[in-house]
Amino acid sequence: MDNFEVSLPGFNFVCLGIGFYAAASLVLYYYPNFLHGKKEKKDHNFVVVSHRGGSGENRENTLTAFKHSHEIGSDVIELDCHITKDGQVVVSHDNSLLRLCGVNKLISELTYDELPDLLEGQDEDIFLQKSSQTDIKKSISSSLITNELHCRNGNTKTPHKIPLLEDVFKHFPNTHVNLDVKIENDNLINQVDQLVRKYNREHLTVWGSFNERVCKKLHALNPKVGIFFSMSGCLKLMVYMVFGLLPFVKFKESHLEIIMPNRILKKNRDSIPRGYIAALLLVKTFFIRKSFIKHLQKRGISVYYWVLNEEEEFKDAIELGVNGIITDYPSRLIEYIQTNTEVHTHIVRPIKTN
Repeated sequence: MDNFEVSLPGFNFVCLGIGFYAAASLVLYYYPNFLHGKKEKKDHNFVVVSHRGGSGENRENTLTAFKHSHEIGSDVIELDCHITKDGQVVVSHDNSLLRLCGVNKLISELTYDELPDLLEGQDEDIFLQKSSQTDIKKSISSSLITNELHCRNGNTKTPHKIPLLEDVFKHFPNTHVNLDVKIENDNLINQVDQLVRKYNREHLTVWGSFNERVCKKLHALNPKVGIFFSMSGCLKLMVYMVFGLLPFVKFKESHLEIIMPNRILKKNRDSIPRGYIAALLLVKTFFIRKSFIKHLQKRGISVYYWVLNEEEEFKDAIELGVNGIITDYPSRLIEYIQTNTEVHTHIVRPIKTN
């Protein structure tokens, strides 16, 4: 009993400290500007981001897709980068050419002139669906958890070549680009930075990678360019949320681009490994909430959800207050916004007309 009485004041002090910390964390969660100051708003209007140029409407990551995306009024083109053997930065989600071209080679193994033409239209879907090659299945299995195969009608006669990033910058000099550097390659990272500088695109570019090391290198090269959270950065956000540290931590990132797991859990749950399901449930628990989005926005961090393709998904994300939606069907999203202005009255977004 004597020992208990002696330790009681210390115990009370600890409880008082924990209570003060919890109260401060809660207040700063809802009012982060008390600590971090008022931040410049990154996205003044709601943003339509065309995933790989709108891969549900055109061949992904092609100049044709980017042109269509621009013409219909999409605000941002999302694209992916790799580098060829001769140091050319190309726009492609995969380093492997199996899914893209039906050729068992890597982009990094070939010069730009040696790259084969892309499979066209439904040829790609047929190739994927009928192929029994194990390595092809492995290359797309994880992607299909969060993305879809799209059957595209239309002209499949014109061959497409994997485009150069420089050509994208030349063709669309005033279009915002969300740029995903897919691998940790110093030459690739430096070349991307040089192209962004050459075409004066710091204010038009948001870049990043799932790989935190790539994100750090990009930010060190050019801190003027907006950057999105890496995979490990998202995991850290989750830890900060759990322990109430989120309001106290400073971030270099300007954008959070996070999967909205609701549609995946509804559509594909039986085919998803348990580990993925657990990760998706954690994302849903911590990141899919209005208060979290508002906290980041007050700190100048824009929040995009991906990859949303259905009206129900658009509605859920917009009601949560996101800054933008990354979609394979930009035409569908733009039409949804135009026909639901009375429902989503908080959206301020002038639709482009050409």
